Amino acid sequence: MRMTRKLIAMVMAAAMFLSVVAFAQAEAPAVQPVVTVQSALERGATIKMDLDVTLNNDVAASLMGMAMGGGSDESTQTMVTAILDTINKLKTSVLYNKSAVSARIGTDAGEVITLQGTLNPETMENSYATNLLPDTTVTLDQAMLQQVMASMQQGSVAQSLTDAEAQAMVAPYLEAIGTFFTEQVLPGAQMEQGSYAVEGVATFEALATVPVTSHAVAEFLNQVLTVFKADTKAQAMLTEYMQTAAATNAATGSSEEIPTVADLISQMEAAVANMKATADFHIATVKYYSSPSDTTAPAYLEIETSESGDQPMFATVVIKGDEKNVDIAIAVLVKAESDYTGATVQEETVSLSTKAPEGTATEAPATGEAPVASEGTDWAALHNAVLNGEDQTAMLINLKINSQASETAVSSKVAMDVRAPMEGMGQMYLGISMDAQSALGDKVDQSGTLTLSLLSPAPLVTVTFALTETDEQPAAVPVGTNSFVITEDTTDADAEQLTGVLMTQGLPKVLENLKVALPEEAGIITMMIQSMTAEPTQP
Repeated sequence: MRMTRKLIAMVMAAAMFLSVVAFAQAEAPAVQPVVTVQSALERGATIKMDLDVTLNNDVAASLMGMAMGGGSDESTQTMVTAILDTINKLKTSVLYNKSAVSARIGTDAGEVITLQGTLNPETMENSYATNLLPDTTVTLDQAMLQQVMASMQQGSVAQSLTDAEAQAMVAPYLEAIGTFFTEQVLPGAQMEQGSYAVEGVATFEALATVPVTSHAVAEFLNQVLTVFKADTKAQAMLTEYMQTAAATNAATGSSEEIPTVADLISQMEAAVANMKATADFHIATVKYYSSPSDTTAPAYLEIETSESGDQPMFATVVIKGDEKNVDIAIAVLVKAESDYTGATVQEETVSLSTKAPEGTATEAPATGEAPVASEGTDWAALHNAVLNGEDQTAMLINLKINSQASETAVSSKVAMDVRAPMEGMGQMYLGISMDAQSALGDKVDQSGTLTLSLLSPAPLVTVTFALTETDEQPAAVPVGTNSFVITEDTTDADAEQLTGVLMTQGLPKVLENLKVALPEEAGIITMMIQSMTAEPTQP
């Protein structure tokens, strides 16, 4: 319960801060909207998608070696290298519109795998083919497909919302949050004027310190709950999600009960009443730094939960930007339950990694003090210890968001990394980042890079993609001499027909394609596939 209250306290502070940002953005002039893929498909356009996946051989080889038994013999290393080189050389290209799709996986030298398909959105007539199943056409039962599509679309409130309707849904919540903070939180805030240097961010003119108590949290929840009770669309969306979860549980045999929206409202009302009935106590402290006279100054927020409970947390938020450029940096540091005994305040420390974007001017002196918790924890020292591995018991989450709009394009960058303790493994690292660009105009023109890191900040997987409108059309589905219809009653025994075609005709064809597309790796990959598909030897 303590952790829940702390999280709610952080949400309260974030809501207060982001509501101010939302208001500021509402006042900014709108830029030309990006053409979405869905809107292009609706007007009959064909989209070309190019994908290129690159694996970091050093990191991937280590992980694959462990997955294959940890062997370090030469044959295993040769096999792993061939697999990685094959993946890195293959490229995928897809053409699709509302009624057809075709895909090609291969290299500039030749194709390895191909796919074609058609679908009539109105009648659900469909047909698919691939070189993995030569001379075979596969179709899905129309009645079955119609049922699936109907279940996906029925009552899908979230999918049917327009941007204007979504903004209208959010508005009452923002208004309630703004009123709550204006009338009940800010009057109790300690307001100070002066010079407040935050290392790596800026020097601010004002500081507002807001204590967050259990009764304040209860009232905040009550205000939001009041809006939710009247929000029929939000309730419908939540109901839809719960029905899907219930159906999933039923299909998997899970006995977990899924509550109804009425149940959740009752539970929340009971929690609010219980919090109000108990003695008021301190949960967190929020500090908001600002510079009223400088419109270019960043906004900075600190949230520190009480150390009297388990796993104290410290979070910072930095937002800097104007009507066309926004930089947001969020850091959350969660202290372990046991007392931290790593770096001391005498050691060299760094501030939380929520600094202003590179190239942003700052007035903070080089010797500015890092934020220090009022109740004893040197959060900057703990942060530094987590980064350099001295402390592997705390958790650190960093999130950075950047968006820029120009006269010709909109670009965005999102990066998140997590350092967290894993039992028996020490500190675990996970990172993911997305860098995307969308050209402004009357056609889809998007590109970007997605990276995933595991165990270390070095990228494990890098995916480069591009989406463009094209005059090309998807390749037609070839007429097969054999046909296979998949229905609700199709059994594994029925599917043996496809398995037979795959093993006796499709796989040999793909292996022949490999010799052309990947002459250097084809031999090893062929041997590996043949050994995996060979019939077991009878004793």
